[in-house]
Amino acid sequence: MKHGDYRREYAAYRTAYERVRYDFLSSAVAKPDFAPLAERYSDLWTREAVADLARAYAETPEQFETERAALRTLAQAARLGYAQARAGEAAAELAHCEAAVRFEWDGARRGSR
Repeated sequence: MKHGDYRREYAAYRTAYERVRYDFLSSAVAKPDFAPLAERYSDLWTREAVADLARAYAETPEQFETERAALRTLAQAARLGYAQARAGEAAAELAHCEAAVRFEWDGARRGSR
């Protein structure tokens, strides 16, 4: 993906993300639903996107400081999104396992949470 296309897609993602947050914070919805955003914008959080942005940063001449700063920020966002996407699978499994834990304390059955 070209970094200009990535920039437009990332801006659209942030707009949609903030819209979901606003709806929740304004009590328009009871619970924020970010799952459709994660699915729609999943191509932003790929290893290829991170590599493309890092390559674009490296290829941009140093005199274009603003462009390099923008590419660095986009690459950092892509790295963070990639890590969160990969960790999300493990975190969901951990939450499932924690929810299943039950123990007995003073004769009463209790959960881990």
